[in-house]
Amino acid sequence: MDAGPLRTGTISRKGRTRSRNPAIPGLDGRTRESRRFRDLVISLAHELGHEPSTGELGLIRQASLSIVLAEALQVKALRGEASAAELGEIARMQNCTARCLIALGVKRKGNAAPDLDQYLRDNYGDARKAVKA
Repeated sequence: MDAGPLRTGTISRKGRTRSRNPAIPGLDGRTRESRRFRDLVISLAHELGHEPSTGELGLIRQASLSIVLAEALQVKALRGEASAAELGEIARMQNCTARCLIALGVKRKGNAAPDLDQYLRDNYGDARKAVKA
């Protein structure tokens, strides 16, 4: 993937890299949330396996923003500081994220749960032999 619209930094005249948010011009990218947003945009774009189109980049930005906002609200909820309306916002953000990821075609990469027989064999040997004995 070339550096096109997802470049994350520029070189200043003094040779230092300045942070720049790849998705929102004018945002310097130094806050924790901004860095998380940038990392999510880059990660989701990479998961596509090709340079994202303008429409795909918009979906990636929306999904990334929804994730960052939901995470901030989750922290607030865990501290006991979230209102009932904010708790509802978490679900809306997660639904927005899911819709964006589905539209992008990003596959969920979860571990499949083993079936009970396999779990018992792996952890307790052959369960059928123990029952017959």
